[in-house]
Amino acid sequence: MNESETFQQLLKTEVTQAKVIGIAINLFLAALLGLWIGRVYVRYGTALSNRRAFARNFVLLTMTTMLIISFIQADVALSLGMIGALSIVRFRSAIKEPEELCFLFLAISAGIGLGANQRLMTIGGIAVIIFVVWLKHLLDQRLDGRDASQQNVYLTVTTNRPELVTMDKLGELLASCCALHRLKRLDQAKGVTEACYLVEPKTADSMNQFESDLRKVDDAVSVSLLDTRGGLSAVG
Repeated sequence: MNESETFQQLLKTEVTQAKVIGIAINLFLAALLGLWIGRVYVRYGTALSNRRAFARNFVLLTMTTMLIISFIQADVALSLGMIGALSIVRFRSAIKEPEELCFLFLAISAGIGLGANQRLMTIGGIAVIIFVVWLKHLLDQRLDGRDASQQNVYLTVTTNRPELVTMDKLGELLASCCALHRLKRLDQAKGVTEACYLVEPKTADSMNQFESDLRKVDDAVSVSLLDTRGGLSAVG
């Protein structure tokens, strides 16, 4: 091996090491951005689903997207094969709310930006978007005159006796124990009524009192209380 070949081999080794270090740095940044996006979603999101459990996917999604983009930009032929392979992937879990889809795209965008080695632009863009989310939350909070973080409790009442558990009766019982109650969804089918309310209990024991009063009207009623930041709080 002559000096020219040795020099070229040395350059290839240095380039490979630089790529490995760059990918490692991007993976670390992707993990941080995914974690940041997840915390913002849990804190400022309004989806009915368990936001804390859903947000755990953002770190893995951001890192995986970043790794895929790194492979694609390194080899055009590999990118074509990867597109064909990814086209057969099917997702069984339905995205129930547009807000969930928006945050998924935000995590994917972070992964794409880091995979393309646009670190400064990616971090800056994510920071601006999160600032807008925070600003919107602040404006909504002031317009409502309440702390929106305390309004993420959803009460679902299911009854087979709609003639006893009427909407007026539910409203009366909720008014006595909640500072806020707002009907979000009402389903009626074949003698079964299910009503979902956004509520803000006055005290920690308010919902127990509500359930007790409601069972005096219908002892077979089903009551579930969901805190979307942490999961199911109570079922009766």
